[in-house]
Amino acid sequence: MRLLGLSRKGSKRPDLALMNKDPRIIAKKIRSSNKSPNGIESRVISIINSDKIPLKYKGKSSTFNGMKPDFVSTNGKKKVVEIFGRRFHDPRYNKTIRILQTVKGRTKALNELGYQVKILWDSDIYKLTDERIADELKRFMK
Repeated sequence: MRLLGLSRKGSKRPDLALMNKDPRIIAKKIRSSNKSPNGIESRVISIINSDKIPLKYKGKSSTFNGMKPDFVSTNGKKKVVEIFGRRFHDPRYNKTIRILQTVKGRTKALNELGYQVKILWDSDIYKLTDERIADELKRFMK
């Protein structure tokens, strides 16, 4: 049964240890992590559009000294909103991240370019309502 990737007891649930070694599954995970915008960014985009918040999704298109902020203000103010997840931005969960991927490093670098920075953690976005997220963004954009 383990050769088929099923658990020993014959259940339909795949054996995760074997799945994580399967090159097809690894490739699929890599492709999905490079999607732009991802699911959480898409949610924030719809909130921005419905509440007419002056932010535009940039994703991987524009760079600020090598950094690619998620959202940039469109009203002439130098403001940036980043969506961070533990997997790529929290040194407690990822010991190999560069300083520019951390809250402190990203904020400092963008501040030096004259930008104010708002960082939203994906774990917080999952817990908050759309209205609360919109309020946070509107407050930041004032």
